[in-house]
Amino acid sequence: MKSASASRYALGYKEGMCTFKVDAGELEKIEKHLDLADVKPIASLDEYNPNYCKLGDSKKGYSKKQLYLFGKNILNIPYRLMLNKNNTILNKPELCDMFNNKIRDIKKAQLQINQADLDYSQIYTKDPMQCKDGETKGGYKFTELRDMAITFFGLDEEKAKGMLKDDLCDYIIPIISGKAPPGVIDEDKSGINSEINNQPKRKYIDPDDIYPASKNINLCNKPIKRGGLPRKDATTIAMRYFGIEDASSRPKEELCSIIKEGIENIKAENELLAKEEKQLVTRKDAPKESVIEKKVDLLKDMKVNALDAIKL
Repeated sequence: MKSASASRYALGYKEGMCTFKVDAGELEKIEKHLDLADVKPIASLDEYNPNYCKLGDSKKGYSKKQLYLFGKNILNIPYRLMLNKNNTILNKPELCDMFNNKIRDIKKAQLQINQADLDYSQIYTKDPMQCKDGETKGGYKFTELRDMAITFFGLDEEKAKGMLKDDLCDYIIPIISGKAPPGVIDEDKSGINSEINNQPKRKYIDPDDIYPASKNINLCNKPIKRGGLPRKDATTIAMRYFGIEDASSRPKEELCSIIKEGIENIKAENELLAKEEKQLVTRKDAPKESVIEKKVDLLKDMKVNALDAIKL
Protein backbone atom coordinates (compact mmCIF):
# COMPACT_ATOMS: atom_id res chain seq x y z
CA MET A 1 0.00 0.00 0.00
CA LYS A 2 1.34 3.43 -0.91
CA SER A 3 1.79 6.01 1.80
CA ALA A 4 -0.19 9.23 1.72
CA SER A 5 2.86 11.17 0.59
CA ALA A 6 3.64 8.64 -2.13
CA SER A 7 0.07 8.96 -3.38
CA ARG A 8 0.43 12.72 -3.51
CA TYR A 9 3.53 12.43 -5.67
CA ALA A 10 1.85 9.78 -7.81
CA LEU A 11 -0.79 12.38 -8.56
CA GLY A 12 1.90 14.60 -10.03
CA TYR A 13 2.93 16.98 -7.27
CA LYS A 14 6.22 18.61 -8.22
CA GLU A 15 7.72 21.99 -7.60
CA GLY A 16 5.84 24.64 -9.54
CA MET A 17 3.22 22.29 -10.97
CA CYS A 18 0.45 22.88 -8.45
CA THR A 19 -0.65 25.94 -6.57
CA PHE A 20 -2.79 26.07 -3.45
CA LYS A 21 -4.78 29.08 -2.39
CA VAL A 22 -3.90 29.76 1.24
CA ASP A 23 -6.75 30.74 3.50
CA ALA A 24 -4.92 32.79 6.13
CA GLY A 25 -7.73 32.39 8.65
CA GLU A 26 -7.90 28.63 8.18
CA LEU A 27 -4.10 28.30 8.40
CA GLU A 28 -3.96 30.33 11.61
CA LYS A 29 -6.70 28.20 13.17
CA ILE A 30 -4.98 24.93 12.19
CA GLU A 31 -1.54 26.00 13.42
CA LYS A 32 -2.98 27.30 16.69
CA HIS A 33 -4.43 23.85 17.25
CA LEU A 34 -1.04 22.29 16.37
CA ASP A 35 0.56 24.42 19.12
CA LEU A 36 3.64 25.54 17.21
CA ALA A 37 4.47 28.64 19.26
CA ASP A 38 7.45 27.24 21.19
CA VAL A 39 8.83 24.95 18.49
CA LYS A 40 12.54 25.40 17.73
CA PRO A 41 12.68 25.87 13.94
CA ILE A 42 15.10 24.29 11.49
CA ALA A 43 16.39 27.59 10.16
CA SER A 44 17.85 26.50 6.82
CA LEU A 45 18.40 23.61 4.45
CA ASP A 46 21.98 23.33 5.71
CA GLU A 47 20.74 22.71 9.25
CA TYR A 48 18.60 19.77 8.15
CA ASN A 49 20.16 16.30 8.15
CA PRO A 50 18.01 13.79 6.21
CA ASN A 51 19.76 10.88 7.94
CA TYR A 52 18.17 11.92 11.24
CA CYS A 53 14.75 12.85 9.89
CA LYS A 54 12.92 9.86 11.34
CA LEU A 55 14.56 10.11 14.77
CA GLY A 56 13.12 12.01 17.71
CA ASP A 57 14.47 15.41 18.68
CA SER A 58 16.09 13.86 21.77
CA LYS A 59 18.17 11.59 19.50
CA LYS A 60 19.64 14.16 17.08
CA GLY A 61 16.41 14.06 15.07
CA TYR A 62 13.36 16.27 14.82
CA SER A 63 9.81 16.49 16.12
CA LYS A 64 6.88 16.36 13.70
CA LYS A 65 6.18 19.99 14.49
CA GLN A 66 9.72 20.98 13.54
CA LEU A 67 9.43 19.06 10.29
CA TYR A 68 6.09 20.65 9.47
CA LEU A 69 7.49 24.17 9.89
CA PHE A 70 10.64 23.24 7.94
CA GLY A 71 8.55 21.90 5.06
CA LYS A 72 6.32 24.96 4.98
CA ASN A 73 8.84 27.73 5.60
CA ILE A 74 12.07 26.41 4.07
CA LEU A 75 10.98 23.91 1.41
CA ASN A 76 7.83 25.86 0.48
CA ILE A 77 5.66 22.76 0.54
CA PRO A 78 1.93 23.62 0.74
CA TYR A 79 0.82 23.05 4.32
CA ARG A 80 -2.19 20.97 3.30
CA LEU A 81 0.11 18.31 1.84
CA MET A 82 1.64 17.79 5.28
CA LEU A 83 -1.65 17.32 7.11
CA ASN A 84 -4.08 14.44 7.51
CA LYS A 85 -7.79 14.88 6.88
CA ASN A 86 -8.32 15.77 10.53
CA ASN A 87 -5.65 18.53 10.24
CA THR A 88 -3.03 16.68 12.26
CA ILE A 89 0.54 16.41 10.96
CA LEU A 90 1.44 13.39 8.84
CA ASN A 91 3.66 10.73 10.35
CA LYS A 92 7.41 11.22 10.13
CA PRO A 93 8.21 8.62 7.43
CA GLU A 94 5.73 10.32 5.09
CA LEU A 95 7.17 13.76 5.81
CA CYS A 96 10.74 12.52 5.34
CA ASP A 97 9.95 10.91 1.98
CA MET A 98 8.22 14.09 0.86
CA PHE A 99 11.18 16.22 1.91
CA ASN A 100 13.71 13.98 0.16
CA ASN A 101 11.90 14.40 -3.16
CA LYS A 102 11.66 18.15 -2.69
CA ILE A 103 15.32 18.53 -1.68
CA ARG A 104 16.45 16.58 -4.75
CA ASP A 105 14.48 18.99 -6.94
CA ILE A 106 16.15 21.92 -5.15
CA LYS A 107 19.63 20.43 -5.63
CA LYS A 108 19.04 20.00 -9.34
CA ALA A 109 17.72 23.55 -9.62
CA GLN A 110 20.71 24.97 -7.73
CA LEU A 111 23.13 23.20 -10.07
CA GLN A 112 20.98 24.10 -13.09
CA ILE A 113 20.97 20.45 -14.06
CA ASN A 114 19.83 19.51 -17.54
CA GLN A 115 19.67 15.70 -17.54
CA ALA A 116 20.34 15.52 -21.29
CA ASP A 117 23.58 17.54 -21.01
CA LEU A 118 24.63 16.30 -17.58
CA ASP A 119 28.38 15.92 -17.03
CA TYR A 120 28.61 13.21 -14.38
CA SER A 121 32.15 14.24 -13.48
CA GLN A 122 30.64 17.42 -12.01
CA ILE A 123 28.45 15.30 -9.74
CA TYR A 124 30.77 12.41 -8.87
CA THR A 125 33.98 14.33 -8.25
CA LYS A 126 36.09 11.54 -6.73
CA ASP A 127 37.89 8.63 -8.40
CA PRO A 128 35.16 6.14 -9.42
CA MET A 129 37.60 3.26 -8.97
CA GLN A 130 37.60 4.00 -5.24
CA CYS A 131 33.81 4.05 -5.02
CA LYS A 132 33.58 0.99 -2.79
CA ASP A 133 36.14 2.32 -0.34
CA GLY A 134 35.35 4.32 2.78
CA GLU A 135 35.25 8.10 2.85
CA THR A 136 38.80 8.35 4.21
CA LYS A 137 40.09 6.17 1.35
CA GLY A 138 38.50 8.07 -1.52
CA GLY A 139 34.90 6.87 -1.48
CA TYR A 140 31.62 8.50 -0.45
CA LYS A 141 29.47 7.86 2.59
CA PHE A 142 26.79 5.26 1.86
CA THR A 143 23.90 7.68 2.42
CA GLU A 144 25.55 10.36 0.27
CA LEU A 145 26.20 7.86 -2.52
CA ARG A 146 22.63 6.56 -2.43
CA ASP A 147 21.18 10.07 -2.56
CA MET A 148 23.49 10.93 -5.48
CA ALA A 149 22.38 7.82 -7.38
CA ILE A 150 18.71 8.71 -6.92
CA THR A 151 19.04 12.44 -7.56
CA PHE A 152 21.39 12.51 -10.54
CA PHE A 153 21.82 8.97 -11.87
CA GLY A 154 18.16 8.05 -12.28
CA LEU A 155 18.05 5.23 -9.72
CA ASP A 156 14.57 4.33 -8.51
CA GLU A 157 14.25 5.26 -4.83
CA GLU A 158 12.46 2.07 -3.79
CA LYS A 159 15.13 -0.10 -5.41
CA ALA A 160 17.87 1.99 -3.83
CA LYS A 161 16.57 1.12 -0.37
CA GLY A 162 17.49 -2.54 -0.92
CA MET A 163 20.96 -1.89 -2.34
CA LEU A 164 24.25 -2.16 -0.51
CA LYS A 165 27.12 0.24 -1.16
CA ASP A 166 28.78 -2.17 -3.61
CA ASP A 167 25.49 -2.38 -5.54
CA LEU A 168 25.31 1.41 -5.79
CA CYS A 169 28.88 1.56 -7.12
CA ASP A 170 28.14 -1.18 -9.66
CA TYR A 171 25.18 0.91 -10.82
CA ILE A 172 26.92 4.30 -10.94
CA ILE A 173 30.35 3.46 -12.40
CA PRO A 174 29.08 2.16 -15.78
CA ILE A 175 27.00 5.34 -16.16
CA ILE A 176 30.01 7.56 -15.49
CA SER A 177 32.10 5.61 -17.99
CA GLY A 178 29.36 5.78 -20.62
CA LYS A 179 28.81 2.03 -20.71
CA ALA A 180 25.24 2.19 -19.45
CA PRO A 181 22.44 4.77 -19.56
CA PRO A 182 20.97 6.24 -16.37
CA GLY A 183 17.45 5.37 -15.40
CA VAL A 184 15.21 2.99 -13.52
CA ILE A 185 16.48 -0.58 -13.55
CA ASP A 186 14.43 -2.73 -15.91
CA GLU A 187 13.40 -5.93 -14.11
CA ASP A 188 13.49 -7.83 -17.42
CA LYS A 189 17.10 -6.80 -17.98
CA SER A 190 18.49 -7.80 -14.62
CA GLY A 191 18.81 -10.88 -12.50
CA ILE A 192 18.18 -14.10 -14.43
CA ASN A 193 18.35 -12.38 -17.81
CA SER A 194 21.66 -10.66 -17.09
CA GLU A 195 23.73 -12.96 -19.32
CA ILE A 196 21.76 -11.81 -22.34
CA ASN A 197 21.55 -8.14 -21.47
CA ASN A 198 25.03 -7.65 -19.94
CA GLN A 199 23.55 -6.40 -16.67
CA PRO A 200 24.95 -7.25 -13.21
CA LYS A 201 23.34 -10.47 -11.98
CA ARG A 202 21.37 -10.31 -8.75
CA LYS A 203 22.27 -12.91 -6.17
CA TYR A 204 20.22 -14.53 -3.43
CA ILE A 205 21.24 -13.16 -0.04
CA ASP A 206 20.37 -15.12 3.07
CA PRO A 207 19.12 -12.64 5.71
CA ASP A 208 20.37 -15.05 8.40
CA ASP A 209 23.90 -14.36 7.19
CA ILE A 210 23.36 -10.71 8.17
CA TYR A 211 21.12 -10.75 11.24
CA PRO A 212 21.32 -13.62 13.79
CA ALA A 213 18.63 -16.21 13.03
CA SER A 214 18.25 -16.86 16.76
CA LYS A 215 17.03 -13.31 17.38
CA ASN A 216 13.82 -11.48 16.47
CA ILE A 217 14.72 -8.43 14.38
CA ASN A 218 11.67 -6.60 15.73
CA LEU A 219 13.35 -6.65 19.16
CA CYS A 220 16.64 -5.26 17.85
CA ASN A 221 16.51 -2.04 19.87
CA LYS A 222 15.47 -3.76 23.12
CA PRO A 223 17.96 -4.52 25.90
CA ILE A 224 19.94 -7.73 25.38
CA LYS A 225 18.05 -9.57 28.14
CA ARG A 226 14.79 -8.83 26.34
CA GLY A 227 15.99 -10.18 23.00
CA GLY A 228 17.73 -7.09 21.69
CA LEU A 229 20.94 -6.95 19.71
CA PRO A 230 24.15 -5.79 21.41
CA ARG A 231 25.07 -2.26 20.40
CA LYS A 232 28.43 -3.49 19.05
CA ASP A 233 26.74 -6.04 16.79
CA ALA A 234 24.25 -3.47 15.46
CA THR A 235 27.13 -1.15 14.61
CA THR A 236 29.05 -3.92 12.84
CA ILE A 237 26.05 -5.01 10.75
CA ALA A 238 25.17 -1.45 9.77
CA MET A 239 28.74 -0.74 8.67
CA ARG A 240 29.53 -4.06 6.97
CA TYR A 241 26.28 -4.71 5.12
CA PHE A 242 24.58 -1.33 4.76
CA GLY A 243 27.51 1.04 4.32
CA ILE A 244 26.80 3.19 7.40
CA GLU A 245 30.36 4.34 8.00
CA ASP A 246 29.48 6.58 10.96
CA ALA A 247 27.40 3.84 12.63
CA SER A 248 29.36 4.09 15.87
CA SER A 249 28.13 7.66 16.37
CA ARG A 250 24.48 6.96 15.56
CA PRO A 251 21.78 5.94 18.05
CA LYS A 252 21.09 2.21 18.28
CA GLU A 253 17.44 2.88 17.48
CA GLU A 254 18.40 4.36 14.12
CA LEU A 255 20.79 1.49 13.33
CA CYS A 256 18.08 -1.07 14.08
CA SER A 257 15.68 0.80 11.83
CA ILE A 258 18.24 0.80 8.99
CA ILE A 259 18.99 -2.90 9.48
CA LYS A 260 15.31 -3.89 9.60
CA GLU A 261 14.50 -1.90 6.45
CA GLY A 262 17.52 -3.39 4.68
CA ILE A 263 16.57 -6.96 5.63
CA GLU A 264 12.98 -6.42 4.46
CA ASN A 265 14.22 -5.15 1.09
CA ILE A 266 16.60 -8.09 0.74
CA LYS A 267 13.73 -10.52 1.41
CA ALA A 268 11.63 -8.74 -1.23
CA GLU A 269 14.49 -9.00 -3.74
CA ASN A 270 14.88 -12.70 -2.94
CA GLU A 271 11.19 -13.29 -3.59
CA LEU A 272 11.41 -11.42 -6.89
CA LEU A 273 14.48 -13.43 -7.90
CA ALA A 274 12.75 -16.73 -7.06
CA LYS A 275 9.73 -15.68 -9.12
CA GLU A 276 11.90 -14.77 -12.10
CA GLU A 277 13.81 -18.04 -11.89
CA LYS A 278 10.52 -19.96 -11.86
CA GLN A 279 9.34 -18.05 -14.94
CA LEU A 280 12.63 -18.84 -16.71
CA VAL A 281 12.26 -22.57 -15.98
CA THR A 282 8.71 -22.44 -17.31
CA ARG A 283 9.88 -20.78 -20.51
CA LYS A 284 12.69 -23.33 -20.96
CA ASP A 285 10.29 -26.26 -20.53
CA ALA A 286 7.74 -24.86 -22.99
CA PRO A 287 7.75 -26.73 -26.37
CA LYS A 288 9.26 -24.74 -29.22
CA GLU A 289 7.62 -24.44 -32.59
CA SER A 290 9.65 -25.72 -35.50
CA VAL A 291 10.46 -23.46 -38.42
CA ILE A 292 8.00 -25.38 -40.64
CA GLU A 293 5.23 -25.07 -38.02
CA LYS A 294 5.76 -21.32 -37.87
CA LYS A 295 5.69 -21.15 -41.67
CA VAL A 296 2.50 -23.19 -41.81
CA ASP A 297 0.83 -20.91 -39.27
CA LEU A 298 1.91 -17.86 -41.23
CA LEU A 299 0.58 -19.26 -44.47
CA LYS A 300 -2.69 -20.18 -42.81
CA ASP A 301 -3.04 -16.60 -41.64
CA MET A 302 -2.54 -15.50 -45.23
CA LYS A 303 -5.31 -17.91 -46.25
CA VAL A 304 -2.96 -19.86 -48.52
CA ASN A 305 -2.88 -23.61 -48.69
CA ALA A 306 0.04 -24.39 -46.38
CA LEU A 307 1.08 -27.74 -47.84
CA ASP A 308 1.05 -26.56 -51.46
CA ALA A 309 3.01 -23.44 -50.53
CA ILE A 310 5.71 -25.46 -48.70
CA LYS A 311 6.15 -27.72 -51.75
CA LEU A 312 6.73 -24.65 -53.87
